[in-house]
Amino acid sequence: MKIRIGTRKSRLALAQTEMVVRALKSSRPDIETEIVEISSKGDRITDRPISQISGKGVFSSELEEHILSGDIDAAVHSAKDLDIDLPDGLEISAVLKRGDHRDVLVLPKGAELAPTDKLLIGTGSIRRRENIKRFCPNAVFKDIRGNVETRLNKLISGEYDGIVLAAAGLERLGILSEKIGNSIIENSDLSFMIFEAEEFVPAACQGIIAAETKKDSAASEILREISDRHTYISFETEREFLRICGGDCHTPAGIFTRVSGENIKIICSADGRAILTAEGNVSDKYELLKGLTAKK
Repeated sequence: MKIRIGTRKSRLALAQTEMVVRALKSSRPDIETEIVEISSKGDRITDRPISQISGKGVFSSELEEHILSGDIDAAVHSAKDLDIDLPDGLEISAVLKRGDHRDVLVLPKGAELAPTDKLLIGTGSIRRRENIKRFCPNAVFKDIRGNVETRLNKLISGEYDGIVLAAAGLERLGILSEKIGNSIIENSDLSFMIFEAEEFVPAACQGIIAAETKKDSAASEILREISDRHTYISFETEREFLRICGGDCHTPAGIFTRVSGENIKIICSADGRAILTAEGNVSDKYELLKGLTAKK
């Protein structure tokens, strides 16, 4: 059987799709795969913030249209880019084991972050802006668009004093390989300040790679074999949080869930400032969410 897998054209999107292909081939060596590159609306329109285009679906809707039309059998997404509600007839059949969930403040090499600094930070995310204000109250912000490499080049050229990116993307591109806490590490051109979820709540499903298919399709059945159970629990829980609190790219809402065995710890913030936590059995995950969102 051959599975046609759709993906955006960026180097990061292709790297993530290759991760799905490798998992598939490891599980089912008999499966043939074909990668189909598709340009999304979010990739084509780079002169406006995502919130001014049409929301998260700008990176996923066209791939979903290709699944529904039968042009491809599956699409690979960064799960944080998905709309809360999928189109009728589609489902998330698999999520790979979660990568690094954290956010990273990227600075020029040798730079240090001081609370009094009035740094120009590149990010269009309201959630990231609210989080950065806790560490650098005098920071000012400017939108930034483009793939990871484009954003880093803008920082290196001096257009920004710092930019905020996801650790998972930097790692998957081989730019950042060390997993450390809230401290600064450097490469030849840049410094990276990595924040833990307890102090800088990430976007829902950050670090998760998701494979989407038609419901109950042959591709769906095969992809389910590579899905990571703990990550899928986090995926469901974090998306439900957004559904309850109305979170999207227009709001500062963030959440991270840590699943161990049958235990789940939830760290969330509806406003980007107050950070709430709860812990309990995974079977009670939605009740835990309701308790937390009632406090917002």
